[in-house]
Amino acid sequence: MDPWITLRDEYYILQEELMQNDTPINRRNFIRSVCSNVEGTLNWLMKQLSDNAAALSSKEKMVFQEQQLNVKDNGEVVVSALHLKTKVKIKMVFKFLSKYPGGNKIDLQDNNFNNLNESFKVRDRLMHPKINSDLEVSEQEVQLMIDGYRWYIKGYQETLKSIEMELT
Repeated sequence: MDPWITLRDEYYILQEELMQNDTPINRRNFIRSVCSNVEGTLNWLMKQLSDNAAALSSKEKMVFQEQQLNVKDNGEVVVSALHLKTKVKIKMVFKFLSKYPGGNKIDLQDNNFNNLNESFKVRDRLMHPKINSDLEVSEQEVQLMIDGYRWYIKGYQETLKSIEMELT
């Protein structure tokens, strides 16, 4: 099942909590949760595509499964994990999906795509703080996340609708 429903509900609950009680804890929780939402829905979509999309090349299938080939010092070829940044995943997935008949082309030049990417930098700062100020989330950073998330989820939903037959 698409994690969108669970994560969407969480988004609305945390956004409402933040609006009613704008505290540093609620701001941090909101940022972390929305990043989890984007990564969760994106990872689900990548898995669905790697399992079902006939148009994926073998190289693309490996990347959508976040795997790569490596050669050990002894010459043995092994499959290992590939760690893609969220920004790269978004570009890769939506570029691939735009090739489908009826596939929706998402605007990666949209400023809200940049806002989303900046929000992930905030999340990274929250997850790996070095100084106290790393735990602060400004009102502007919350707004960038809201704008970036709206851009992402609109593209996600429209794309999913346009390729539904490919995934079933």
